[in-house]
Amino acid sequence: MAARRTGLLLFQRCNFCSRETLKRRFGSIVCSFSRIGNNLLVASRRNGIFFLSASSRKINPSFLGAISSHREFHTSDPTYKKDYYKILGVPRNADQKEIKKAYFNLAKKYHPDTNKGADAAEKFQEISEAYEVLSDDNKRSTYDNFGTTDFSGAAGGNPYGGGNPFGEGIDPEDILKNFFRGGDNPFGFGTRSGGFGSDFQEIQQHVLNLSFMDAAKGCNKDITTRTKVVCNRCNGKRAEPGTTYSQCPTCKGTGEETVNTGFFHMRSTCRRCGGQGVFISSPCKKCNGKGRVNETKTITIPIPAGVEDGQTVRVPVEAGEVFVTFKVSESKVFEREGANVSSTVTISFTQAILGGTIRSPGIHGEIEIKIPPGTQSHQKLRLSGRGIQRLNGVGKGDHFVNFKIHIPKYLNEKQKALVLAYAELEDEVSGTINGVDKSAKDAPPSQTWQAYETPTGGKTANEIDLEEVVKKKRPLGRFMPDGSWDDEDPEGRARLARRQFLRIAMVASFTIAAYLFMQIILLGVEAREFDSENAHCDNLENGS
Repeated sequence: MAARRTGLLLFQRCNFCSRETLKRRFGSIVCSFSRIGNNLLVASRRNGIFFLSASSRKINPSFLGAISSHREFHTSDPTYKKDYYKILGVPRNADQKEIKKAYFNLAKKYHPDTNKGADAAEKFQEISEAYEVLSDDNKRSTYDNFGTTDFSGAAGGNPYGGGNPFGEGIDPEDILKNFFRGGDNPFGFGTRSGGFGSDFQEIQQHVLNLSFMDAAKGCNKDITTRTKVVCNRCNGKRAEPGTTYSQCPTCKGTGEETVNTGFFHMRSTCRRCGGQGVFISSPCKKCNGKGRVNETKTITIPIPAGVEDGQTVRVPVEAGEVFVTFKVSESKVFEREGANVSSTVTISFTQAILGGTIRSPGIHGEIEIKIPPGTQSHQKLRLSGRGIQRLNGVGKGDHFVNFKIHIPKYLNEKQKALVLAYAELEDEVSGTINGVDKSAKDAPPSQTWQAYETPTGGKTANEIDLEEVVKKKRPLGRFMPDGSWDDEDPEGRARLARRQFLRIAMVASFTIAAYLFMQIILLGVEAREFDSENAHCDNLENGS
């Protein structure tokens, strides 16, 4: 068979009418499942034909979506024909109390010590086996799904015998559920009119743009999405107001129906009532008996601090869920690596040499950075705990500061003279320095270095005393042509006189203004007193 060699199974809709063909097709499914191994299965439909083929381990979201109806498959081999519910005489929806009561009654009746019948021991063993399975929720669930609890690989047992061929975390039954669900089911298991329908809501995806700081510090963002909300006409009851439910005539209120195909028993959620056990004769006209209607809503997404670009969160909304993927923009100041951030700070070469402080933006506000003396270019400083909050951990990352030393392109004459004076004191210099000849350092005074054209009037740089220059830097002095500092600069004295005159003029103006202001106030007070005395005299004259 080509299907056995290629891992590709072909199903044609019209061929499923025959039970014999259905048996043969299911045989192919079981054989291929055993052979495909750990590969997943992907279902697709082309021109009325359904394909089931092996693919990579990556789950296709469109295939592994939510399930609108509940169906299970199990073999009907004689080894697993025991009906534990029938043995205990309880319905399939019986609770643990009913199961326990039925077991005690039957065990008392068929116990070999009290019942000497020929088949009492065998009957008691069946009762004990049934109770052992149905009293354990996990075993009962496995039995309900596959008709057995033994998956040791025996023939006729689990059709996926030998263990789960799809690896941990993937249930092969879920794949069959997805393949044979809904209106496209080639076996025709759709949902009939009058049933409850499905609350399944398609998964919605949104891309949310975030700034770097919003992602780093966290925030709230609003998005608009379509969701299913409870119908306000029937209040979610799915029936027209004033009407009632009735028991489903197909499943008799159990919510399940079983289809016999010979080789397989296929137990499925009731197609008529959708597994609810009741039938709605008059479904709600607004929601068509679904209990929910589509509505556009604005929801607020709480974004935790520390989300990264491309991360996705799942947000439950009413009966569905929304997947939000974050797109984080880059920052002009920071670079991010996990919870750590780095930034570049430009400092002057004097700050690099002597040290100091500088203020720079940080993730949690402006920070003051201490510059160590002797800082080198591209040296990094680590600020512990000043990074981004760890999304799935405790604490915050670190902030790494990368120092960049700014070298000025242009210097005035004084700056050049000072730099040259410093250059003369350097001992470990590779190469040469413009304006400084290290080879003439020990030469006699008559063979000193070439003069550098500065306002020192031809005085060589090595003849300038740096300390004296700094000491003599006064606001009213200047360098003389012979290199000396003139404290008696006439222009400086004129500037000083002008400044003193301006100060005296300002003080005098303020004094005069204050005096005039006080005089005006006193005149006003005297005028009011004079008016008051005149008014008092007038009153006395009128009274007399």
